[in-house]
Amino acid sequence: NLGENTIRKVRNNYVSKAEFQPEEVYKKSQAAKSLAVWVKAMVNFYDVVKKVEPKKKRYAEEKAKLDKALSALKSKQDELNSIKEKVAKLQAECEKMLDEKNQLEAEMAKCQGRLERSEKLIVLLKD
Repeated sequence: NLGENTIRKVRNNYVSKAEFQPEEVYKKSQAAKSLAVWVKAMVNFYDVVKKVEPKKKRYAEEKAKLDKALSALKSKQDELNSIKEKVAKLQAECEKMLDEKNQLEAEMAKCQGRLERSEKLIVLLKD
């Protein structure tokens, strides 16, 4: 965790200078070349992290919004499924009632026919 001031000092005092380039440092010390590469990498890493952090934060915020929206969607879908189940039960009950109505109407028509025939029989038997 390097601070902004430290990175600025390293960038201005070392990394930006031509003699700090790894090839130039290598001419003087092979071991120092690795340190120069590492320092440049750390500065580059800091720059990348500085650019990525706000994006990561925004991603987390948007992910939280998405999770909340998905949660609300799931809740509504569960509610919809519950309503669909109730509608299916009501439709089944309605069909059962319609079948019963049709049976009763058929029985009523049968009884009506019997009643008419019995009335005719009574009239014929009176005579």
